[in-house]
Amino acid sequence: MNLAVGLCDLNGKEIVTPNGEKLLLSKQIANLLVAEEAKENVLQRFELAMKLNVAEGEIEITDSEKEIIKKLCEGGKMTILLSAQILKIVNNAK
Repeated sequence: MNLAVGLCDLNGKEIVTPNGEKLLLSKQIANLLVAEEAKENVLQRFELAMKLNVAEGEIEITDSEKEIIKKLCEGGKMTILLSAQILKIVNNAK
């Protein structure tokens, strides 16, 4: 699965920061994972965040990691714009 892709606006254009950096989906997920309260699967969530933070292309994601990402997307802590783009990739991954 490749989550190291840029977040796009509603026109499909990649969103960049004022200094020209892409907002990578993988880094957005990683930052949200470590910003959550420590409730369950803390170590697994931390390790997933570390893996996503350095991802530069295709990475292997386990089924339990997919579920963590899906729950994060559906938990109401991110915008629909961000969560929908992540869920499209996660749901289409084999």
